[in-house]
Amino acid sequence: MRSRLPVFFPNLFMRLMPLKDSAKARVVKGEVPQELVFRVPPSATKVEVKRYLEAIYGLDVKKVFTANYMGKKKMSRSKRMVSFRRLPDYKKAIVELNTGESNATKRA
Repeated sequence: MRSRLPVFFPNLFMRLMPLKDSAKARVVKGEVPQELVFRVPPSATKVEVKRYLEAIYGLDVKKVFTANYMGKKKMSRSKRMVSFRRLPDYKKAIVELNTGESNATKRA
């Protein structure tokens, strides 16, 4: 019996951002959207995002685009002082999927 190599998935917390209207229309028809947008940690790479989606969800990923964002500054006021705090930084991953019959057959 051959031993398999261990599969390592980093601890990625990926949050799906709201879909665009065109993507919502495709979902209503029962099709896979062409593009999905996720919010991921800044340490996540394009390759990690692609492998994660292919291995866990079985999606056929064509390309991954990423953009880094700095967290917003929030101000709070009290009687005596004004204080600032910053929300954490994040990265947005835009995933382009291969559309066609291959995705439809994988889901069914």
